[in-house]
Amino acid sequence: MQPIEMNNGLRKKPFDRLSADAPRVTLSHALYNEGAQPVDMAPWAITVMPLGGLAVMPYRGPAQGEGYLPDRHVTLWPYTRWQDSRLKVDDDFIYIEARAELPRAKSAGLNYPGWIGYLNRGVLFVKQFQLQPDRLYPDRNCNAEIYCSDRFIEVESLGRCVRWNRAKRDAR
Repeated sequence: MQPIEMNNGLRKKPFDRLSADAPRVTLSHALYNEGAQPVDMAPWAITVMPLGGLAVMPYRGPAQGEGYLPDRHVTLWPYTRWQDSRLKVDDDFIYIEARAELPRAKSAGLNYPGWIGYLNRGVLFVKQFQLQPDRLYPDRNCNAEIYCSDRFIEVESLGRCVRWNRAKRDAR
């Protein structure tokens, strides 16, 4: 468990569990408000990976009615260019190839299926999380993000925006 952060009173506790019978690791993150005041925030779990692979994120939501309402959205950061050759967007997925190029690229969406992956050297890393569609998420209501710099790539999962009272905990 990490020390209490003096500026906000939060304590972070990451923990993991290795599977005994499969090549699987379960990583969880817990936040504790040890301060006297409530804190408005959203947990954000970043997994940093080496370059050389392909990040993939589903982002299509369930169809609504006769198809007259939107079922997905893509969010980009100001430094990201639609014409960036690393970025691919199709009907169901956002992909970013992890290559050492600038400018940086970052894309996100509201990820209904609840997973984001990274394929590199024949190994698929899958990060799973739960969507709470009735709650708001940060970054224009995004719960999954992919960021690529010229040195690494990140697959990120975000928790919902909440008010954290003393001793409140959220493990993801």
